[in-house]
Amino acid sequence: MVPFGLGTIDLPNTWEVRSQITLLEPEDEGLQAPLAMRQSSAKPRANFVISRQKTDAGTAADARREFLEQSAQAIPGLKLHGESEVGFGDGSEGASVTLSFSATPQIRLAQRHVFRKDDDVLTQIVVTVDEHRLAELDGKLLEVVRSFVAAKS
Repeated sequence: MVPFGLGTIDLPNTWEVRSQITLLEPEDEGLQAPLAMRQSSAKPRANFVISRQKTDAGTAADARREFLEQSAQAIPGLKLHGESEVGFGDGSEGASVTLSFSATPQIRLAQRHVFRKDDDVLTQIVVTVDEHRLAELDGKLLEVVRSFVAAKS
């Protein structure tokens, strides 16, 4: 278990607090390319982005629906792989969607967006991998997501 508390700051109570943290897998060493006398570029790294903010959203499923509506309009070539419910290790329930899209002409990324609501705080966990690693979003990376425990405010 890796704690990642963000600390405290003294702000006026009228300010809105939104927090975000990014967690990255180790860099690939790159593949040897002996004919070029160098290494090829490293593959895209799997990463988790965890965002939390106060919300008026009704449920995690409502947040997922709103995200999908916005993404469908904003991301060309978006491919939907499926929606599901997610149970967390602490007993909380969430809603997820898996999708893929082109990041560059050569790279397609796959993402699982997981939403959960704890009281009035919405947490969105986004796991991103190279599209060739899509199956990992339902395997070992989903297990990491399920281990998330919301901080008590």
